[in-house]
Amino acid sequence: MATLYITSTETFSGKSALCVGIAKRLQRDGYAIGYMKPVSSGERLAAGLVDEDADFFKQTFELPDSLDDMVPIGLGPRAVEALLEGKDPVEFGGRLSAAYERIAEGRDIVLLEGGANLREGYLIGLPTPKVAQMLGASALVVVKFNDDLQVLDDALTARARLGDTLIGVILNAIPRQRMPFVQEMVKPALEARGVPVLAVLPKERLLLS
Repeated sequence: MATLYITSTETFSGKSALCVGIAKRLQRDGYAIGYMKPVSSGERLAAGLVDEDADFFKQTFELPDSLDDMVPIGLGPRAVEALLEGKDPVEFGGRLSAAYERIAEGRDIVLLEGGANLREGYLIGLPTPKVAQMLGASALVVVKFNDDLQVLDDALTARARLGDTLIGVILNAIPRQRMPFVQEMVKPALEARGVPVLAVLPKERLLLS
């Protein structure tokens, strides 16, 4: 059984779409898949609403798992306040591990979807690098292009934080006029610094819509 942790360096990077695409391919090839978002945060959780990504994944792939297992840790504003005030202490690591065991049962591959960025989770002792190590996951990081320097720094930061759990990065949303530069200069520069670049994807307005 394999575990792939798909995360990103910022929000709206294309991470969820990538998870869906990989899952579709895996299912087509006959693999039994599972899905988890180890830590979910945001305003929707404060209103008692479910994590949209997990709910979409559950319906799209007709997964039998409960949303509580698919999203074992939800950090809305009220949960953060309770945590800071020391109310209702929770052993977050144990909760995550137990949910993962249930999700992984009978599955060939479990996809973990990371949070908004590589900083998320430190408050509860479950940052992305620790989750990857705990669950024996290989990490794939989506780096959204904003400018030349940023895409390099973000990819190198991912390498520094994730270490040997990182199997590569995907450089996403590259403006078409910058594609030659990214493919011919940025990609080789990152690989020379120990960051495998698995794909360089152009910006697609249809997908952004």
